[in-house]
Amino acid sequence: MAISDLDYADDSDVALIRRTRAGDHDAYGLLHVRHAGSARALAWRMSRSVADADDLVAEGFARVLAALQRGSGPEVAFRPYLLSTIRRLAYDRTDREKREAPVEYDLDEPTTPHVDPVVEGFERDTAAAAFASLPERWRMVLWHTEVEGQSPAQVAELLGIKPNAVAALAYRAREGLRQAYLGQHAPNGGADSRECRTTRDRLAAYVRDGLTPAQSTQVADHLESCDECRAAYLELASVNTSLRSVVAVALLGPAGVAYLAELHLPTIGAAAVGSGAASASGSGATGSAGTGPGATGAAAGAPAAGSGAAKGGAGAAASRQARRAASRGRVVAVAAALVAVAVVTGVLVARRPEHRLDTGQRADAVSQPTAAGGPGHRDAATTAPSDADVATAPTPSTEVPAPGRPSGGAAPTSSSAPARSPGSTAPAPPTTAPPGTRTPTGPATTLAPPATVPPPTTPPTTIPIPVERSRLTMVVTSAGGLVAGRPGVLVATVANQGPGVARQVEAVIDLRDMVLRGLPHLPGGPSSRAVGGSWDCVATSPQRLTCTVDELAPGASTTLYVPVQVTSAAATVAVGRSVQGIDNQVDLTTPPSVPLPVSATGMAARYATVDHAAVATAGNVLLSCPDAAIGCADARAGLGPDRTNGDFAMAPVDVDGDPATTNSSSAPLLLPSCSSVLSAQLYWGGTLDPGVGGAPAPAPGAVDQGVLRSPGGLVSTIAAERVDRTASGYQAVADVTDAVAQGGAGSWTFGGAQLATGVNTFGGWSLVVVCADPAAPLRSVVVLDGLSEVTATPRPTDTFSVGGFVVPSTGASATVDVVTYEGDRGLTGDQLTVGGRAITDAANPAGDSFNSSAAVLGRSVDGLVPAARNLLGLDLDRFDVSGVLPAGATSTTIGLTSTADVYLPGVVAISVDQ
Repeated sequence: MAISDLDYADDSDVALIRRTRAGDHDAYGLLHVRHAGSARALAWRMSRSVADADDLVAEGFARVLAALQRGSGPEVAFRPYLLSTIRRLAYDRTDREKREAPVEYDLDEPTTPHVDPVVEGFERDTAAAAFASLPERWRMVLWHTEVEGQSPAQVAELLGIKPNAVAALAYRAREGLRQAYLGQHAPNGGADSRECRTTRDRLAAYVRDGLTPAQSTQVADHLESCDECRAAYLELASVNTSLRSVVAVALLGPAGVAYLAELHLPTIGAAAVGSGAASASGSGATGSAGTGPGATGAAAGAPAAGSGAAKGGAGAAASRQARRAASRGRVVAVAAALVAVAVVTGVLVARRPEHRLDTGQRADAVSQPTAAGGPGHRDAATTAPSDADVATAPTPSTEVPAPGRPSGGAAPTSSSAPARSPGSTAPAPPTTAPPGTRTPTGPATTLAPPATVPPPTTPPTTIPIPVERSRLTMVVTSAGGLVAGRPGVLVATVANQGPGVARQVEAVIDLRDMVLRGLPHLPGGPSSRAVGGSWDCVATSPQRLTCTVDELAPGASTTLYVPVQVTSAAATVAVGRSVQGIDNQVDLTTPPSVPLPVSATGMAARYATVDHAAVATAGNVLLSCPDAAIGCADARAGLGPDRTNGDFAMAPVDVDGDPATTNSSSAPLLLPSCSSVLSAQLYWGGTLDPGVGGAPAPAPGAVDQGVLRSPGGLVSTIAAERVDRTASGYQAVADVTDAVAQGGAGSWTFGGAQLATGVNTFGGWSLVVVCADPAAPLRSVVVLDGLSEVTATPRPTDTFSVGGFVVPSTGASATVDVVTYEGDRGLTGDQLTVGGRAITDAANPAGDSFNSSAAVLGRSVDGLVPAARNLLGLDLDRFDVSGVLPAGATSTTIGLTSTADVYLPGVVAISVDQ
């Protein structure tokens, strides 16, 4: 590929790597500028001086460049590859210094090949093996989102993709790591029963609360009796709660903890690696001191290397806690207990030795414009360099003996302090080695104190300050009742009930017997309740929604309105929910799924949001009394004895002059200070069977068709997405958001509906619009629809719940818009109630709420064509319900009752100031 063939507009790491391979050294210079700060941060932690750190950085960049020019090296993951190269170079330098140091050798002492302690302690570990098995892009995204703490928007720049795609990729990567973790955890002997296999297949979903209640119970019951599966679960739980430490240590070993310290990111202790967690479950009671590479790491203060620590005495305590929790059917609490024990026993307080670098040196070493997380900071995945790229020569063992003990001698007693690994951060104090011992040198090697030195008699004066953690919770309800086969809106409220800021928050909703209708409306700017920015959502499948937000402050909450379609006729549907974040305290009290009731009929939410928004409605009748009929003029004015559609042989009204439509009417749509249209729904309906003196609908099979004309004269043929029917009539609905956004405010005309004529027939249309209004207060808006029929018998009342809002302590300004058909003026007994309280105004008196009026807060609407105060079979009314909703209320009940009149509710919209 020629350099000229490459896209220079794309400056992602992926593009720069390709350009470097093609011979573009300027592209590699950009990579150097972008990642030098992070490289220095790690090199400084593994060096004795700034000069040594700079040498490591320079050689690391040179090695990576050589690898790219050979056609090897990273494809996506530049920074993790670079950091892994620097780590290996640091160990090579340690080996060279050992070989060159003047020491007295015992000629009879055999030499052993050098083994990188990271390879010995971590690359064989379950976490490292699982991490290495992931695709490079997954490893890259995990590194940058979990270790570096970057947002999807930042990572998107590195990959050259959209933030939504990064969020989806991160979700798949985390799920892939869980599955790989389980795959690396091979069962022992007879533990691989059918029940064990089934349980292990469900563990990943069990950890993230993604199972049904019945499945969760089955898994918990099995974990009570199976040590092997419980071990796998505890390992997986450690991944779920300590993912940052798991990923950092899997790539960099103990240096990963030091690297996190350079980024000023807190770490989790021994449970982070996970192998100790597993062993603690099954056999933790057998040992009092950890063994194996993890033990050395834990003793040296590397929290992520706590394999042995968890296997030892701490593991025994965790195992006992696990068994007690399992006996109560709460095995899920064990992971939290294990992590807590691991933090106490193996947490590392990363300190810089005072004699290594002064403040000025440190600033020179790491305070670079491209430091991790800074402006212009770019990353890539976690592909480690191969041995061909960075060779390691066979050298004597790097085991660090305690002073006074010859290398290769007996192991220290339990009272001896084990040696630090080359990944430790503390320097080696000056010592005088006796003849026959080796004085190690290297980037991060520290000699342990002699075994004969007694422990301090006074406690340390410096106490590590615990990290304040967030505690995220998620509550899922519905904005209106869920109805079988109808659209609905779920309300997911995420709250931070902990003392710490929740960062990199991810909320996942798994639908069962429902599918997504689209993504939530995500308001930006001050309308977002989430501190630090609005949510970024992506549908990872038709039944799974993943939403992320950068941070959520302590005590803050944020609400997502999720549009769904109910696909089941069952009485209930289950919604799986999980929420997690960096340094989050897992909520163990909330079930992983919530059942929501489903009705066979009734109204359901079609649209909902919280935004600076306003609701606007428009509409008019398509049938009225004939102009020549006696008393028609008085009836339209609301006067005289004959004021209902039952008093006249109803006939079409047609104002558009279009011969293709047999009926039409116009109404004004007012959109003051509307910056954008969020939702616009068009409804039309009426009767199909003729009354006395009338005719049937000309083409009843075309009830889903209509014609809409904008204020500018643009004509659109509309096809309904749904038609509801009752014994008395029908209502069709279509989403016309784009048309209204284009047409704007003014007089809208609709016609061409299929309607019968004659005595007691009715027909009409309405637009229900939600628009963003910067001048409006923050509001919760819910639009519900669904045709029903309210009669004195057998259905005198139609009630349904509406939620998704929070009434402030000072009360709230609130309105309810209602569209109904066939309401008769003067025929009393019909009443609107909100929260059990009757709602009335000047245009809609008590007992006659639905009297064929078009009114806003008690005042009749002007500008209708044809004009009428009495619409003879159609109501479009807005009611003021301020003060009706009690402070703190999050839902209310809307009631539509009748003792005499028959009417058909079609649409309800509720707006509550927040």
